[in-house]
Amino acid sequence: MTLLDPDTTTEDRTRILTAAYRLFSSRDSEVTFADVASAASVPVEEIQRRFPEVSVLVAAALEHASHQWAMDAAEATVRTGARTAEDRLLALFAVYEEWFGRADFDAAGLMTMLGRSGRIERDGRRMLLHVERMRRMLSTLAAEAGLGDPDDFALSFHVLLKGAVISAIEGDSAAIQRARGLAKTLIAVHRPAGEARRDRVTLAPGGDEREWLVLSETAAARGENAVAIVRQERQGYCCYPNVVGFERLGPYESLEEAYEAVVSRVAPAAAVK
Repeated sequence: MTLLDPDTTTEDRTRILTAAYRLFSSRDSEVTFADVASAASVPVEEIQRRFPEVSVLVAAALEHASHQWAMDAAEATVRTGARTAEDRLLALFAVYEEWFGRADFDAAGLMTMLGRSGRIERDGRRMLLHVERMRRMLSTLAAEAGLGDPDDFALSFHVLLKGAVISAIEGDSAAIQRARGLAKTLIAVHRPAGEARRDRVTLAPGGDEREWLVLSETAAARGENAVAIVRQERQGYCCYPNVVGFERLGPYESLEEAYEAVVSRVAPAAAVK
């Protein structure tokens, strides 16, 4: 039984919860029943009859907001045209990106409510019902996609979503795209053993006869350069990082050794070809 019982929800209750959420998420000072009553245009007695304590009202307001958010997210994900469960997971980032472009999207308000949860609610748990709802949705999608340990995946994926929100609020305009790229890696990690998509890493001629480029199909698909450069030098074959962060590797006696050393650093599961 949740605080938002559809059998008892009325127009007044919805108005109260909507007003309460806006006040709690936008004010630094304490919000009273009188404040909510004024904002919702209902008598204080009506609010107190339904919600005996402010903490109960806060929890109900959050659940109401999260219920609406979940419906909006589901509808927006469908509009992206995503067909598979895996695509629907990644489509959530497109939904976030769309929402952040709207003037009325109050991400900061939601984060404020999260930050206050432990101080307002005695046990802090009912305040996080909306978080559990989100994680259940992610876990369900992960299970549909055939990913291993859906609950663990949901927790990690949720970290990416929340991190994208915080970074976007801080001013990182590319936060959501960055998080989406990390989400693809997370999905690959949770695929069952033997089913992970392998990154094809190959060698290609470089600028001269003593230089080779180590190319990753995954990196190329993201518009990135070669992951490393291998050069034949006096002491042997040396590997230099390009878009990945490792120190110079080598020298190695053969080009094949140098190539395998790079692959082991940048793509351990790569199909060596």
